[in-house]
Amino acid sequence: ARRNLSITTGDKVGDFEYVVNGFVGQGNRSEGIFEDIYGGSASLVNQNRIDPTFFNTKIKYKDLSLKFIYDGYETTTVNWFDEIFDEAPFSMSFPSMYGELKYEYKLNDKISIIPRLEIKNQKPWLVSENYNNVDIYELSATRTRGNVTSNIQFNENINMQAGVEVYSDLAKDFSGATDYFAPGESEVSYFNSAVFAQTRFVTSFANFTAGLRYDEHNEFGGALSPRLGITKTWD
Repeated sequence: ARRNLSITTGDKVGDFEYVVNGFVGQGNRSEGIFEDIYGGSASLVNQNRIDPTFFNTKIKYKDLSLKFIYDGYETTTVNWFDEIFDEAPFSMSFPSMYGELKYEYKLNDKISIIPRLEIKNQKPWLVSENYNNVDIYELSATRTRGNVTSNIQFNENINMQAGVEVYSDLAKDFSGATDYFAPGESEVSYFNSAVFAQTRFVTSFANFTAGLRYDEHNEFGGALSPRLGITKTWD
């Protein structure tokens, strides 16, 4: 059996507009019999649930916009790795959150500058309760990214984008273990900065794209990534 409920709403009043949509569901993945590699078996009736939750909203005022997304996936399972769990079922979830703040500043009808801030957080394989043979498992991964992109439309055939970007990655262990990242370490972090540029030429023969990006990572050093593309549509 499966039950779903979704809702969507939105409106625009002058320079202000918003859109909100959400979804919740309940279901059972199977009602059969599960057998592990050791010969153990267990019924999946009401013990293998799938309960998704999704929420998405965007608010915009003139050229300023704010976006937020929550994606929550919860399930129950009878097995832990390769064998059936004595205290089955136990709960596991995969919550993710994403936020974006963006502003498009238009210098004129050909040049615009777009600063953007993004934050993403995920907790995969989250086990938030203690069980007999399963410890709490809570690892969090967060990426915070900011960039500023300029967009120049020289004419209807030539466009150029260029900008700078930085992001930081932070992973933390909240479950009490100290060996997921390194002995005695409960967190790990990285930082990356980049500059990039790309030009697009539209001709009667084909469309040409040329770009270049340079990244400097605090752990892995620098990397130069050129790009060249040619696309054409045949009627």
